[in-house]
Amino acid sequence: MKSSADTSVQKYHMKFVEINRAYSVLRYPDRRREYDRQLASGLSEQEMRHSKAVMAQYKRGMRLFNESHLTEAIAAFEKCLQLEPSHEKSLIHLGLAFFKNDDLERAEKIFKVACTDLSHNPVSFYYLGLVYKKMGHREKAQEAFTEAIYIDPDFQLAADELEQIIPEKTGSFFESLKPNRIIAKVFRQH
Repeated sequence: MKSSADTSVQKYHMKFVEINRAYSVLRYPDRRREYDRQLASGLSEQEMRHSKAVMAQYKRGMRLFNESHLTEAIAAFEKCLQLEPSHEKSLIHLGLAFFKNDDLERAEKIFKVACTDLSHNPVSFYYLGLVYKKMGHREKAQEAFTEAIYIDPDFQLAADELEQIIPEKTGSFFESLKPNRIIAKVFRQH
């Protein structure tokens, strides 16, 4: 059994370790800033490490993607999504990497997930439209580009793609996408 003297010594030793750890953090401005960010975020030390690991994988994936090392970029984005399944940017860039790698079936699958999980994000619908366009599915591409424009009526890239698909309908179609007309349609339906 431990004596009360051993317990007291252990307790003081633990306090001394905590004081030294605090000193080592507060002594250096970079460490102090990081500590302050952690406190402000409300995340635990373990959550901060997890968040840093997610960002490191995402940045690695982006670097590889930009260098056209698509296979490695795909692996990095997949790892990022394993760590944080709701990481929007990794999901979009994973789909783009498959798209650039001409793996259209997998790109379609990823962008469908993105359209479901990120239904507020017109970019996911835009990229799904590009996948469908490249696959030769004009009607599906039209639906995806249309959805992107309904989410963001000022999304010019989607409008340009849609105009290429249905050039004969652009005037009346784009007129129907103006915000006042959309609101009027919603009120007429309800």
